Amino acid sequence: MPTLDTIPADTRRQVERGISVLRQGGLVAFPTDTVYGLGARADLAPAVERVYTVKKRPRSKGLPLLLFLYKARQLLAVHKYRLMRV
Repeated sequence: MPTLDTIPADTRRQVERGISVLRQGGLVAFPTDTVYGLGARADLAPAVERVYTVKKRPRSKGLPLLLFLYKARQLLAVHKYRLMRV
């Protein structure tokens, strides 16, 4: 699996900037195979609300939650975590 140490420096800087923005409750846009995605921290209600606002998405529609679990024990943490619905 690639780590930040094994990817090109310019890509690493972009990833690090995205991580910083997310940690501060901001939003990040990222390319997928067909469209751009919009990412935010699911554990920060203001960040989730910002996604709804930016996308002009009705609050009655849920948002997809995409996770990457590096270790099996993270699955247990996700299972126990309750996501707030804004």
